[in-house]
Amino acid sequence: MKTINLNLDGKTVEAREGETILQLARRLGVEIPALCYDPRLPPYASCFVCIVEVEGRRGVVPACATKCEPNMVVRARTESIVKLRRMALELLLSNHHGDCVAPCNMACPAGIDIRSYLAEVAKGKYHRALRVIKERNPFPSVCGRICPHRCEDACRRHLVDDPVAINLVKRYVADLDRASGKPWKPELAARNGKKVAVIGGGPGGMSAAYYLVQLGYEPTVFEAMPKAGGMLRYGVPDYRLPQDVLDAEIRQILDLGVKLECGKTWGKDFHLDDLRQRGFSAILVAIGAWASSAMDMEGEDRPGVWSGIALLEKAAKGEKVSLGDRAVIVGGGNTAIDAARTALRLGSQSVTLVYRRSRKEMPANPEEIHEAEEEGVQFHFLTAPLGFTGADKVAGMRCIKMQLGEPDKSGRRRPVPVPGSEFEMPLDSVVAAIGQKVRWGGFNGDGLKITKWGTLEASEKTLRTSAQDVFAVGDCFTGPATAIEAIAAGRRAALAMHAGVSGKAVDMEAHPFNVTKGKWQDLDRKDYERHPKLPRAATPVLPAAARARTYEEVQKTVAAETAAAEAKRCLLCGCQEVSSCLVRRYSGEYGATGEQFAGEKTKPGPIVEHPFIVRDPEKCILCGRCVRVCSELQGVGAIGLVGRGFVTQVAPAFHSSLQAVNCKSCGQCIATCPAGALQARQSGGERNPAWRTEEVEVVCSYCGTGCRLKVAVSEEGVERLQHKMGAGEGEMSVCAKGFAGFDLLVQPDRLREPMLKEKGRWRPASWDEALKAATEGLAKAAKAKGGKSAAVLGSARLTNEAHYLLQKIGRAALGTNHLGGKGVGGECDVLARAFGGNFSTARREDLLLSDLILTVGFDPETEFAAVASMLRSAARSGAKLHVYHHRATGVDKAATSTLRIAYPDTYALFESWLADLLAQDSSRIGKDVSGLSELRAAMSRCEPRQLSGWLRRHRLDRLRDEFFAAARPLVIVDAASVRDSELACLADLLALKGAVGRPGAGLILLRGACNSQGAIDNGLDGRWLPGYRPVSDPAARKSLEDLWGRGLPDWPGLTTPGIIQAGEVGSLSALLSWGDNGLSSVAWKGAFIAAGEWIKPGPEHPASVVFPAALFLEDDGGLTSWDRRVQQQKAAALKDAPPPNWQSLGRLAEALGLPKTSSLEALRGEMSRASQLYRDGGALLGGKARLLVPREEEARQPMEFLKYLSEADLVGRFIRKRLEEVKSGALTRAGC
Repeated sequence: MKTINLNLDGKTVEAREGETILQLARRLGVEIPALCYDPRLPPYASCFVCIVEVEGRRGVVPACATKCEPNMVVRARTESIVKLRRMALELLLSNHHGDCVAPCNMACPAGIDIRSYLAEVAKGKYHRALRVIKERNPFPSVCGRICPHRCEDACRRHLVDDPVAINLVKRYVADLDRASGKPWKPELAARNGKKVAVIGGGPGGMSAAYYLVQLGYEPTVFEAMPKAGGMLRYGVPDYRLPQDVLDAEIRQILDLGVKLECGKTWGKDFHLDDLRQRGFSAILVAIGAWASSAMDMEGEDRPGVWSGIALLEKAAKGEKVSLGDRAVIVGGGNTAIDAARTALRLGSQSVTLVYRRSRKEMPANPEEIHEAEEEGVQFHFLTAPLGFTGADKVAGMRCIKMQLGEPDKSGRRRPVPVPGSEFEMPLDSVVAAIGQKVRWGGFNGDGLKITKWGTLEASEKTLRTSAQDVFAVGDCFTGPATAIEAIAAGRRAALAMHAGVSGKAVDMEAHPFNVTKGKWQDLDRKDYERHPKLPRAATPVLPAAARARTYEEVQKTVAAETAAAEAKRCLLCGCQEVSSCLVRRYSGEYGATGEQFAGEKTKPGPIVEHPFIVRDPEKCILCGRCVRVCSELQGVGAIGLVGRGFVTQVAPAFHSSLQAVNCKSCGQCIATCPAGALQARQSGGERNPAWRTEEVEVVCSYCGTGCRLKVAVSEEGVERLQHKMGAGEGEMSVCAKGFAGFDLLVQPDRLREPMLKEKGRWRPASWDEALKAATEGLAKAAKAKGGKSAAVLGSARLTNEAHYLLQKIGRAALGTNHLGGKGVGGECDVLARAFGGNFSTARREDLLLSDLILTVGFDPETEFAAVASMLRSAARSGAKLHVYHHRATGVDKAATSTLRIAYPDTYALFESWLADLLAQDSSRIGKDVSGLSELRAAMSRCEPRQLSGWLRRHRLDRLRDEFFAAARPLVIVDAASVRDSELACLADLLALKGAVGRPGAGLILLRGACNSQGAIDNGLDGRWLPGYRPVSDPAARKSLEDLWGRGLPDWPGLTTPGIIQAGEVGSLSALLSWGDNGLSSVAWKGAFIAAGEWIKPGPEHPASVVFPAALFLEDDGGLTSWDRRVQQQKAAALKDAPPPNWQSLGRLAEALGLPKTSSLEALRGEMSRASQLYRDGGALLGGKARLLVPREEEARQPMEFLKYLSEADLVGRFIRKRLEEVKSGALTRAGC
């Protein structure tokens, strides 16, 4: 390929001829953002995010549409380019109306994924919900009782009825786990040998220790008080937070390996240098604000004037406190409310709370205010104290009435005195709860810099103090805050310390870049009218009269059904594509905010009529990718750009449903969407957080194309398909089967354990018991009547390793060559005799290199949609596409020529072409062939076949001439429909043209199941040993006998049709079947059958013993596509999944006397010794191609096998039903 040199960002690089700047940059790993670019389509240049500077060009150019030229100088990232890209993104964001993350998540200081844990609770997955919560909060039971739940304030459910009671649900989940006796524990990284010290055992310090131990550190917490907990223990009354709840969650943290030393006061019992000498690599100061702010009033120092913190601490310790009959509390925060309610419990008959603003401005939790009122606390709003009276002990408080003036810095209206409104309030004690600060008590913090506000001076970004190894967090850094803020700060501190100690860059932000629709107060209620109104759950509360004088917990935990019902009220805000959205990623990288061009946005709302595709036009940036992929790549055109100007939308014609416009449900529109405007339906309902799923890359279990699927799984099963296209232009496009049927494993009747049939009824059995029964039954039956009475059936959905073991068991253990299975073996072996192997001679890459492609006898769109997409790409790139079929196909629009023709006319046509080619000058005929003279002689003796009269001869001659003139002809057939005679003609034509083995030319034999090719390659065929060596070949048998240590049968065995027939007439005495082979539909007369099945057997199942067979991503091993691309996949760790099939079959083989299969690697090594296909890389030809005589092949292929191939197995039935339901509309989104 011709190359050119150019300069990219100051470096001389080599570009390929015809390559664009963007293609070059991506190949070299240079980042150039692009939103409208899809490598499978021609450039579009609509987003202008990929702009670059080219020296000598005016302005900027789009990298996606600008081809590289010799000596070109390109600058991909300059200051002006960054500004222009930011502007382009701002313009796109100006009409991108959505939420990256749910507003509740953004409101939560800890950034808990609230939407996801509510979704889990709604599905009854409580332990999974807890894992989501504990990712960001190690104190969920505590916070379930005392959190101010700002998340509920931000809840969009306000626009429907009442906000979701998020805290109530969290409390239920946490309490359930705490009461289980086996609370969940996070995974811990390997110990790194580094110790860290945490000064302060409050919520911030304990949270920091929780995350530090997960990161591999050995944290020790130093706490001044007798017990850890900080203000949670000594500042929150027991009636709100019982001590045993706090103790339990602290114990869970300590059980992870965190050490705790109580009664250790910094500055008294130890200093920073002491900790350094003990080997601590870093120190975190997380002390709380234990001193009350002074009111600075006359008489404040009199007996009877308390601080709120001191009062709550003494009450928590159980010390006796007397406030007298009349107690007055000054303040409006949670501490003031706690003090007021505690005063009641300490015996005060009258408790009054004085607050200088109105009730609306009170920062305390409204629920706490309401409960205090119910208990008898009186409130004096707009009242401020002036001083205290009394001769010795305080006896009264002088007050003044206030009125609200202009707002202050906090946004609340500033209270101003009302002249002449002074009055005195008689009392026995006063509790001041107007604020808190750090209590240094003359200690200088070991030299750390302290601000004028009494907090530690530290970096906002790194949390480092004036000492490099000391970090600060919590109240001593930010001032007094809530428990959840302290918890969030603790996690951030742990990450900061990790970054400081390890030197690694760590993202400490709880909330990364986010686009939002806005606060619910600014949104239109009409947009939410589609949601039904549902009552909000209420927290059970003790009656006011019964609770006001007791420390029994006031609020109770709800029941499971209440929590689940409340979780279902969640509107599931946020975008499920948040982790893969390119708009979000680029906006964050380039500093776009979406606020520069603020204004009206289109708001049509999400459209969910399709069971697998959700369209959200509000998020659409009109890049055009989905429209072009649907039309140009998929050949459907189900969607288009509807409307003009600002109101333009991507939609089906006339705004009809996708099903009404022939949408194929391939999901390619989702795969290409960069903005989350098109999203995939998720298994089980809604998105689960990616952090607790494993991304497993597997081979699609449907057709034999071998498309790779990235599936997110948890231990519970399949969560979602990560449906994004591959980067390579030659990558296949996942079709409707893979997209709509990725949740294949979600079948209610999956077989999970072995079963034995006794007296016509199935019962569960252990593996050992089932193996013994299977071994004795198979061996006894095969021995009694010989190997010719035994047979083995496999499935085209199994891995190469399973296929190999099945044929090995059949030949070496049961002494039979009767081998086959649904979709494997028994069909056209023409290519094995012509080219040395029953496989394609061309690869998928050749589709884009060929100058003429001929498809014969099938519709690529129906069974091989990914191939159809590549055919359109090839035609768009200039290849001639000829489509021969008896009816219209899905690729006809892309074809250069179409011919309505069927067998036997196809056979007659190709035979006439063969005769015409043989009649040409011999110099034009390929030389690397054998059997040319025999073919000439046979053809000369044959009368030409007559074509049907309606086929026009002159047109056929033109098609023939185009095929003969092609330099790189490529023929594609379907193994399930092509006849031996047709295939022989085509093989001869290609061999004579020298097209076999030439890039862009040859023959592709498509196969309808994911590993049909692998089954044939590995010898699951009665006539061929692994590697396409005939069973009658003594040398081939001898090599396997030496490898396996067993003698092998030397007679050609039956393939699938013969095995089925033999079973029906009673000629078989033993049968091993693995995978769905439709055993129940055959009348097996007297045969002992052992089977591996995917679903539970019914009473009609003819087997005596069944084993659970692995399916799809449950299985380990390799799968071979129709172009012999061997792809490995690793089984996902799924709950209750059966063992991989190679393990189960290996155990069965060992029980039957064959050597033990120790590992997958050892098995693959054995396979490479057994077959040259794995030993030499799978060369296609072992010399010259052998020409076949088509008329000798005409009667070889039995029609019974074609019928058997057409009968779908479990996998085929599943996807056929699924797609029929989608098309008919019978399957709704809710029904998935």
